[in-house]
Amino acid sequence: MHGLTLAPTQKKIMDECIRRGKPPPDSIQNAPELNPGLGLYYIAFLDLTGCRQLGESIGPIDWLAVDRYCTRYNIEGEQYEDMHYYLGKMDLAFMEHYRDKRKAEHDAATRRIKSQAKRPHPRKR
Repeated sequence: MHGLTLAPTQKKIMDECIRRGKPPPDSIQNAPELNPGLGLYYIAFLDLTGCRQLGESIGPIDWLAVDRYCTRYNIEGEQYEDMHYYLGKMDLAFMEHYRDKRKAEHDAATRRIKSQAKRPHPRKR
């Protein structure tokens, strides 16, 4: 994982890149660096990202899910407050990224449909 040790899948990808003499994928090569001590919050974000409400769009990670996570792992006091703060910031960034990606996909599909509509339809004889 980014800034920590590589996840098993990433390790396999890196090993294969080394074996083939190829550069690692962009997602691994340009992975963000985590400052020491922030791994706890990143791992919590990864663990809790599946606790979102899904529908036409995605919702934020539920506050109660964060609270239960903190209770489960005995995270208290200032670290508890930091957990809510950092997860909130990561969650907002994730949701903005998700929405931007979906908007770009929607816009591309709309352009594709419009360009197809402008083409003349072949006439049947």
